[in-house]
Amino acid sequence: MKDPAALFYINDWLVATKEMKANERGWYLNLILHQFDKGDLPIDIEELANLADVRFSEYNDFKAKWEQVLKHKFKLNNTGRLENDVARRIIQSRELFKEKRARSGIIGYIVKFAKTKLKADDLEIQYIKDNIDLSSINIKDEQVLNQVLKHLIKLYRNENENETISINERIRDFEKDLRQVNNENALLSELEVNKFLNYWTEHNKNAKVFRREKETTWDSKKRLARWALNIKGDGKIKENDWEEDYRRDETPEEALKRVKGELFPDKK
Repeated sequence: MKDPAALFYINDWLVATKEMKANERGWYLNLILHQFDKGDLPIDIEELANLADVRFSEYNDFKAKWEQVLKHKFKLNNTGRLENDVARRIIQSRELFKEKRARSGIIGYIVKFAKTKLKADDLEIQYIKDNIDLSSINIKDEQVLNQVLKHLIKLYRNENENETISINERIRDFEKDLRQVNNENALLSELEVNKFLNYWTEHNKNAKVFRREKETTWDSKKRLARWALNIKGDGKIKENDWEEDYRRDETPEEALKRVKGELFPDKK
């Protein structure tokens, strides 16, 4: 669809036509406007005179002014036709703007469709936006659109399956190491170890890390010791408060010795 109006930069126009006479300026303006409309201009002088609205009595004057002045405002393009360089850049920028605006509108419709019809989450939406080929899809055909979006969502889930597996593998490694520490120090029962693991391995569907991995520091001995102290106190786990009560001057070995003495006084 052609633009109903042309961008006209006043300062550029005044500078470019500063030394032109009124009739030259009028002919030049007509030619520029026809380039905005058609994209480029013919090279035939009579056709140019017609586009410039040159009167029969002005034709010879137009031919002379064309050679002297106006001709130098245009260049041959790769199709053998004439175009003004400034007008060409304006036309190209407008085409790019319209293309981006049209794409934005289409993407907005697709995102709404994917969220409402397919219940796509934010990560799947981003994958769709990055990978959908708008040139090969008609958004008015909802059946086809539905199939395309389902296919993209499936691709996203397949590509990210390895990340999910990786999380599960890291959780298994964490569980194995933690059980080994607990077995070596006899701090928690099997039931409490399972509770501890359930808490620290929690993650949502699309997470790339689990709760333990969000911690900036970690010492399994100290964490188990704090858990043991909490359940000895009132049976309620207060993991977010563990640092407040912990004896910071203790080594892990000293803390474990103290905790075992408090939990199992008969074994001293």
